[in-house]
Amino acid sequence: MIINIRGTNGSAKSTVVRNIMKPYRTFPLYGALGPKRPEANKLLDLPRFGRPVYVLGPYMTPAGGADCIQPYERIPELIRKYAALGHVIFEGIIVSCSVGKVGACLEEYGKDSVVAYLDTSLEDCLKAINGRRAERGLEREPLKRVEEHYKAILRIRENMIETDKVNVIDISRETGAETIMGLLTI
Repeated sequence: MIINIRGTNGSAKSTVVRNIMKPYRTFPLYGALGPKRPEANKLLDLPRFGRPVYVLGPYMTPAGGADCIQPYERIPELIRKYAALGHVIFEGIIVSCSVGKVGACLEEYGKDSVVAYLDTSLEDCLKAINGRRAERGLEREPLKRVEEHYKAILRIRENMIETDKVNVIDISRETGAETIMGLLTI
């Protein structure tokens, strides 16, 4: 199964992935991003899932995931590479705001792909962003671009539901990790 977690800045995409990774030992896998940043992390000690679980992108800094995979065209390559070996989980704002090659790749796997949209409100996303800015001593103000991303993501979600080529679900920041891991046990 391939699971793409989507949401705008501040929606908790990285938090959900970190919560998925937290209970398990991880093994970083290097390659496309060079010797210092892993292209994926293999979750260890997961016998109940039958297949290995891979999380794309590095998670060594607050900003991680698929947004660190450059150029963007590498993301579908890595999805295919790790899908051949097991389950794949990934997230990123770039992926969330478009369909493009990543969307086409997900469609290749049909209903074995799940796009999990975070149901975080725009207001809560802006609060989270402003909270992070305040921690770093930056000016606190809502970002117009976040609102644009938020609306674009909602449109993409509706289009994916309408075309029905991949599974689309909604998840919360609080229980998203459990929901995702539950999908892998089905």
